[in-house]
Amino acid sequence: MLVNYLSKQTNLSTMKIYTTTVLGSPTSDCAHFGICKVDVLPPEQWDSFEPQHVRHVKAILSLSGEKGLLRFEFPFSGMRAETRRAFFSPQGFRIDSPGYLSEQLATAIGTDHRIIVPGLYLLAFSREGTILEVEIVKEAMQLYAHKNA
Repeated sequence: MLVNYLSKQTNLSTMKIYTTTVLGSPTSDCAHFGICKVDVLPPEQWDSFEPQHVRHVKAILSLSGEKGLLRFEFPFSGMRAETRRAFFSPQGFRIDSPGYLSEQLATAIGTDHRIIVPGLYLLAFSREGTILEVEIVKEAMQLYAHKNA
């Protein structure tokens, strides 16, 4: 059950979920750029996680602030050096096509929005890792509003 994998902070609005994330575009069989797949990682496997390939990373997933942005915290210890160079540039994190959260993940972090909006997103860097906050929408029709804005 998903609830067993949640990490609670001081209040319920800061639910965090440990995940494994595959970088790439879902429409290109996880090639190119974006968030291809997000799966729950049990907390007991967090410290021993080893990336299986350059696109495979670990991340802490949560909602960010009142804007309801989807927040990925990518620790450098959970990715390869070539992953950092290829995907986490100072110019930003590129998402070529919509990504999708499972209904379980979205519900667990407290949202009914499941579609990751394509775009170029700013990154926040620290000594420990990178933080990415992306916009998520509820329905595919909302993607067109972003494209035409």
